[in-house]
Amino acid sequence: MPGETVKVELRQGSNRLMVAFWTTAFLVVAYFFYLSISLNAPLVRMLGAAPVVIASMLPTYVWCAKRVGGVPIFPLFALTYLWTYAIPLVSQHPAIVVYDDEAIFDAGLTVTGFLMLGTLAWFLSAGSSAPAAPTELVLKEKQGRAFFLVMIVSAGLFTMSVTGGWFDFESGVFSVIRSALFALATVGLFALSYQWGKGIFSSKQRFIFVCVFVFYLLTQMSSLFMVSAIIATGLVVAGYTTGRQYFPWPWVLGALLIFGFLHLGKGAMREDYWGPDPQPIQIWNYPGFFAEWFADAIEEINAITPNAPSQPIYERVSLAHLLLKVQSETPEPLPYLYGATYTIIPGLLIPRIFDPSKLTAHEGTTILNVHFGIQEREDTETTTIGWGLLNEAYANFGVVGVACLGLLLGAMYGWITRVTAGASVLSLRNLVAMTFAALAVQAEFTAGVYCSALFQSLVSVLAASVILMDRRPLRSMRARGT
Repeated sequence: MPGETVKVELRQGSNRLMVAFWTTAFLVVAYFFYLSISLNAPLVRMLGAAPVVIASMLPTYVWCAKRVGGVPIFPLFALTYLWTYAIPLVSQHPAIVVYDDEAIFDAGLTVTGFLMLGTLAWFLSAGSSAPAAPTELVLKEKQGRAFFLVMIVSAGLFTMSVTGGWFDFESGVFSVIRSALFALATVGLFALSYQWGKGIFSSKQRFIFVCVFVFYLLTQMSSLFMVSAIIATGLVVAGYTTGRQYFPWPWVLGALLIFGFLHLGKGAMREDYWGPDPQPIQIWNYPGFFAEWFADAIEEINAITPNAPSQPIYERVSLAHLLLKVQSETPEPLPYLYGATYTIIPGLLIPRIFDPSKLTAHEGTTILNVHFGIQEREDTETTTIGWGLLNEAYANFGVVGVACLGLLLGAMYGWITRVTAGASVLSLRNLVAMTFAALAVQAEFTAGVYCSALFQSLVSVLAASVILMDRRPLRSMRARGT
């Protein structure tokens, strides 16, 4: 019977996801204890950080166990706290070891409480019954595939034009084009990789998609900002896993090795290409550019000695040291900001072409850095130090702000997850949800950056849906298994 076949496939997919989860959980916990022991982390610090590890992975367990359906936005968001808070708290990060063990323990409890409140709100919101709808907007298969391929290539060409210095965009136009292209490319990566995992692609279509994806990765890496390429890879893995109900371990391990290796040479490359005399990077420079990057990474590996250690990646992405700073300096000697970084958000949603004098999306980050004496305002014009939503909430309202943020994000992500449960993966609901998911993993964003990027991305996705989607009966879509 068709219904029984679907149930068997869902059960097998759930079992494969649970195997992937427990394997990953074992590796994470083993690495956590290995790092803690090898660095002689005090027991108090381990007791503060260990609950963060558990709280970070709990939502993923709930989703893999099929206790909650839909797009796993909050689980992806919670996982980022593994490398931004849990691991750094037991590391030898120079900005963390200056605090005593009790302060580090308190920081761990703050993050754990935030994640647990968010998980509770997410579970309650996502687990309630979603409103029934007889129809849904679904992506046109052929037209949508061609459109998204064009958007991914266009986003790559746009990055290439920026790194190559082809055009001098006006700031308002630049912002609009960038937001639209990358929002649609992000959704396209997930949608097309899902179709691949579902077995919809022919061998020729798979080849075209892989070529386009590799082109996109190379262009993003040429900017020397690795986060865009990492997120793109994560989206492809997520889409393929959702369609195939199988976690592609070889892809993930290969990606981790490549990104980890290139990360070692990133600093030297930035010194060469971002120095006093910035060098444009053209597509014909790519072979030499990436060869130089590989050489710098190998040189960095050879240079790592007990006397000259390389800074680990978890220290570079850490946000834990900022939480420790805020907890130790507020409300004395510095007062809370009482919403100063939030009140600017409505103005950020106005397109710059209508308000050329509007503040930048990073104004909230600037306020935080200046208030806590990390940067002078003129320094923020060239360098941005990300804070993350949790640290921003604490800087504004203390523990109360952190608790309210956890409940708000959990409820919001849960509601979005709830309305995607049972919908076609290529429906408008799910593509909007993937827009949220892509931003949820941007751990360093403050609320202003997050809301501005989300607004622009949603406008682009909704505009594209007008020409790329058909309204179809929900039941017939489920019967087709899309």
